[in-house]
Amino acid sequence: MLAALGVAFTSARAADFASPAPAKNVAAIVTVYHHNSHADMIAGRLLRTDTLDGKGSHSPLKLVSLYTDQRPTNDLGRRLAASYGFRLSETIEDALTLGTGRLAVDGVLLIAEHGQYPQSPTGNTQYPKRRFWEETLKVFRASGRAAPVFIDKHLADNWTDAKFIYDTARELKIPLMAGSSLPVTWRRPPADVKHGARIREIVAITYHTTDAYGFHALEFVQALAEQRHSGETGIATAAYEASVAYARERKSFDMPIGQHQMVQWMLADMAVALEAARMLTWRAAWLKDAGRSFSAEASMAKLFAAEAAMKITTDAIQVHGGYGFIKEYTVERHFRDAKITQIYEGTSQIQKLVIARHLLAAPEA
Repeated sequence: MLAALGVAFTSARAADFASPAPAKNVAAIVTVYHHNSHADMIAGRLLRTDTLDGKGSHSPLKLVSLYTDQRPTNDLGRRLAASYGFRLSETIEDALTLGTGRLAVDGVLLIAEHGQYPQSPTGNTQYPKRRFWEETLKVFRASGRAAPVFIDKHLADNWTDAKFIYDTARELKIPLMAGSSLPVTWRRPPADVKHGARIREIVAITYHTTDAYGFHALEFVQALAEQRHSGETGIATAAYEASVAYARERKSFDMPIGQHQMVQWMLADMAVALEAARMLTWRAAWLKDAGRSFSAEASMAKLFAAEAAMKITTDAIQVHGGYGFIKEYTVERHFRDAKITQIYEGTSQIQKLVIARHLLAAPEA
């Protein structure tokens, strides 16, 4: 994960190999910093090489400041600051500005894992990720610019905070990465899914809370699922995104085809159908989670999503014109993949029967 963050800061010009670029300055905002904490495992590699013993490869990133939200008796922050000469900050603002009043670092490590914090009703630790993020945003806004941010593991322990972080990152165009290194670590035994395999279900067995090892189990499931046929994105979404990109680039009569009204209408219809399919699916899932009847709603979601996928992929070929039929463009595969969604797991005709029976059933007394 540090390598990925480093890529965002490092140029790929050939000249860089002859003259190494200067290290990029990074601030670490952490909950606690003790031996084997996540802060130690991540930020420690900027100090003691990737092997944590000073004998490995040096990072292109330089730790210049550290903010620790809590300092238990086994805290290492002060000792490491004295040894390696980085700034030990009392506030997040100071860590990001280095006392200058404006953003003075090239990147931010936001590591909220370990420490004494309250528990949510579901047993998850409520780490102060949103507070860390909001204080970081204040510096970005005041400085008129942002820097790349890496958030250890998940964005937050709840949907509201996670969406807030995502939305504000997009608003301010902040390069944002989150996750852990587990999906790319060694697997013993080396189990994997063949690329393009047709997978119906994946079962993961884990323990502890969902924000700890439950999250890592989800990462492993995602790593396997991304190998499956059709990839990690929905068929309709992939066709829609390909069409939007093509409409921006392809020109006719000296203008992008996306400027033509009929193409705009097709793209608008795609976007509306996608959003409606998502809403129907989420409603059915919400009803199930709430312990309520959801059979009809599930059939509605399956029917609408399958029909929408077929219509969207058909229109995607229309947007691409003749190129839509050749394998150099992905929409021809999406079109073929979409057809099966009208057939498997209950055909569209069966879904209509299920819905109709619910509509015509005698009302409950």
